[in-house]
Amino acid sequence: GSLVVIDGTRGVEAQTVTVWRQLEKFHVPRLIFLNKLDREKRNIGTCMSSIRDTLRTVPVLINHPVFDQDNQLVGVTVRPSCPAVLTDTVESLAEVDETIEELYFAHDCDPTKVPPQEISDCIRRQFLWGKVTPVCVGSGLTGVGIGSCLDHMIQYLPSPLVAISKLPDVLQNEICGVVFKSSLDQTRGVLCQTRLYSGTLKPRSKLFNTRTESSGQVSNLFHIDADKVTSQDSCEAGGITMVTGCKDFRTGDVFVSQSFASKVVDIGELVQSNRVLRSTMSHGKPLFFCSVEASDSISNDRLEKVLTDMMFEDPTLTVKRNSNGELILGGTGQLHLSVVRERVRDEHGLDCKATSSELTTERPCPSNSSTFTRGLSGSCDSRSLQLSRGRLSWCGMQVLKLAKWSSLPSLVHLLSVL
Repeated sequence: GSLVVIDGTRGVEAQTVTVWRQLEKFHVPRLIFLNKLDREKRNIGTCMSSIRDTLRTVPVLINHPVFDQDNQLVGVTVRPSCPAVLTDTVESLAEVDETIEELYFAHDCDPTKVPPQEISDCIRRQFLWGKVTPVCVGSGLTGVGIGSCLDHMIQYLPSPLVAISKLPDVLQNEICGVVFKSSLDQTRGVLCQTRLYSGTLKPRSKLFNTRTESSGQVSNLFHIDADKVTSQDSCEAGGITMVTGCKDFRTGDVFVSQSFASKVVDIGELVQSNRVLRSTMSHGKPLFFCSVEASDSISNDRLEKVLTDMMFEDPTLTVKRNSNGELILGGTGQLHLSVVRERVRDEHGLDCKATSSELTTERPCPSNSSTFTRGLSGSCDSRSLQLSRGRLSWCGMQVLKLAKWSSLPSLVHLLSVL
């Protein structure tokens, strides 16, 4: 599950909509936390309206703010003191749930007579069906409402054991899990943070990677709590643990026990046929490239090794050498590569500087697309525009340079034709 944090003074913002669409795409259950309610410009009503209108969901407040005489946020409560708020909550649930609707009308539309346990059960039931979204309130700065929000996450979000019931029957008692993050440590080697779907994982367990069809043996298990790392003797189904010893495992890899893999004819087909096991992690191709070099020639080899190691943590990062022997760093944008260079400097003590940069926006061209070409006055490396389904994509364009203002009318004319 997930927790979407929304500014209680601004409501739903553009990036919130982007994140929400991703959560809907991958069917991730989600709660909402209205933050910054300790500020004067807070407005819960406006935020609830923006959630309903912009995110297209039915928001339901599951806790309510408590203010003192000075209108300062001092706590949260499950049962609202304002009858109008309780009425809105019950009526919102009655729109999507017949049980609450019958109870509401049976008590002459008095929301105070509807049992709180019935309301709680209805919220969870409709939440799992995707018809309502629970909303918590509080302030991250003062810590008000954080504990209540964590309690509601445990209460409403589905248990990890739910995924086990959706596994193939042949895997119910076998070791099966997924690597959701891999990284490289200087002392422990490859670290794989994994979620175990079924079975019991222990040190010296032999695992089979369904992607690479290679085997690996678990050296140690660790439990991570913030910056604290403690050793584990075992990990049960539904748990999250960090595994060492599996050198060929990467982010998104699904693994099973070696003994089970030896008994199955086509383990890859079994994984792809199951929604839980099928990996949905996809990494976009790099769009921005720059050549990098160290401050001195002696450190160049070390720089290449450091950048290669960082690819373990960041699958969107690429490192390669071109025909001239230059080290080319690829990423999703200029800011992305700037952060990488800063990490190289701060964490490894290497002065990494970019000597040249290049932007590519190459995209696959659909078969039903049409191409429109028109010359533009001025300097332009590519003058071909690709049109498909109302979208404009620049095919093979590296950099567009308009050398003179006389190019502007031609560009305006081109856009008007499109």
